[in-house]
Amino acid sequence: MSAHVIYDHREERSTIPGLLALDGLSCESAQLAVGDYILSDRLVVERKTANDLIASIKDRRLWEQVDRLKEAYPIIVLILEGSPTRFPTEGWKGALGSVLTMGAVSIIQTLDVEETAEWIARLARREERGPTSARGGKR
Repeated sequence: MSAHVIYDHREERSTIPGLLALDGLSCESAQLAVGDYILSDRLVVERKTANDLIASIKDRRLWEQVDRLKEAYPIIVLILEGSPTRFPTEGWKGALGSVLTMGAVSIIQTLDVEETAEWIARLARREERGPTSARGGKR
């Protein structure tokens, strides 16, 4: 059985669902209330292009989105695709630092849609295997 991904129907423009399907993942389109890619009952991915990140910082939507994601899923991965070029580096990195300190959010920066699809596929396959034994504790 292949890993299953539910993606927001608006993501079809990105070509990522097609790349995931070519990689052997089972993909299903839906109108999602939060997130862009649901990889399990505990992990959701929010994808931001560089331009979308800047727009969501400017209108303060980024923090509202993260709050809604945290209410719905225990593990949130924010993928930043590309690097913002028309916004001060300190500004967008500061915003991402703020998101990180909100807790339960991991950030991955990718170069392009292909690398984004690779990360989503990798994470979906890890979720398919289920949680592993606890690490770092006393035995």
